[in-house]
Amino acid sequence: MNEKRAVGFVLGLILFLGSCTTARISSAEMTTGVDEKGRPIDEVLTYKPDAQKFVCVADIRNAPSDTKITFVWVYKTGNVEIDKVEVILPESKSINATLTRGDNPWPLGEYVVRIYIDQKKEPADLVAFRVKD
Repeated sequence: MNEKRAVGFVLGLILFLGSCTTARISSAEMTTGVDEKGRPIDEVLTYKPDAQKFVCVADIRNAPSDTKITFVWVYKTGNVEIDKVEVILPESKSINATLTRGDNPWPLGEYVVRIYIDQKKEPADLVAFRVKD
């Protein structure tokens, strides 16, 4: 019986360690665009309803190759998930995700971008912003 427990413990530990990552987000922010190196050109907390796009930039550090980063765009005021963008990183770097407006203006209210690393249940970072006149 002790041998079965030991084998179960070792298998559980291997699964747990396999799901761990050293990747982390050192910073994340909203911007109106990025420069040629992918860095934010400014930092914004508020957009106008007629803004053509929202841009979120995150600096990922200690990311092993093939780290999956997921950006989930949420309209908090209406409790609606708008979109999800998944990116596979070959290495640590600054990455960005953009949400582009359709024909209609953005609804006024609170928004958030949830950033996940390797499909974790909890976001590694949250970036809040709002749309107002």
